[in-house]
Amino acid sequence: MGDGKNMKTKKEKKISKIKEQLAQLRAKLKVDNEGHQHTKLKPKPPAKPKPAAKPKPAAKPKPPAKPKPAAKPKAEAKRKIKEGQKQKERSRKKRKERQRRR
Repeated sequence: MGDGKNMKTKKEKKISKIKEQLAQLRAKLKVDNEGHQHTKLKPKPPAKPKPAAKPKPAAKPKPPAKPKPAAKPKAEAKRKIKEGQKQKERSRKKRKERQRRR
């Protein structure tokens, strides 16, 4: 039966400790609220009215841009493109042959 009494005193100590913390927090909250009330007493200065915006002058229309003709690839560039395509085809064929052998 000694354990029951011991537990009771531990719980009572915890409760009293929590009550003390609560009292401290309430006191702190009261001080904070009083401090905020003093700051609210200061009146704000009235806002100055903004000056009326001046109308902007109308922008001059830009002349339409002339479309540039697409540059035609030169013969050498065409040849390189075709060589690249042929090389891709060769590599694809080699891959297919390897897959067939497996």
